[in-house]
Amino acid sequence: LGTVFVILISASGLIVGYALLAVGLWRRPAAPRGASALIVAFLVVDIVGLAAGGNKGVLLVAHTLLLVGLGWIGVRILAMSDAQWRAQVGTRDRS
Repeated sequence: LGTVFVILISASGLIVGYALLAVGLWRRPAAPRGASALIVAFLVVDIVGLAAGGNKGVLLVAHTLLLVGLGWIGVRILAMSDAQWRAQVGTRDRS
C-alpha cells in the first residue's frame, strides 16, 4: 500500500507540473506554442496509454511527444542571445 501511494503522489505531481508548465508557456510566449501543445498532447496520450493497461506503443508515442516538446523549448532557449534572453525574461543589464 505504501508503494502504491508514493507512485500515485508522484504521478499526480508530474501531471499537474507538466500541465502548469504547458499553461505557463502558452500564456507567456517564452517558447513556441507548438511545444506547449506537444506537452498537453503528451499528457492526454500518456493517460490514455496508462488507462489501456500500460500499452507500450502508446506510451512510447506519448514520451516521444514530450521529448520533442521539451527539446524544442531547449533548442529555442539555447539559440537566444543574451539580449533576447533579457528581453524575454524582463531583467535589466547590470553592467
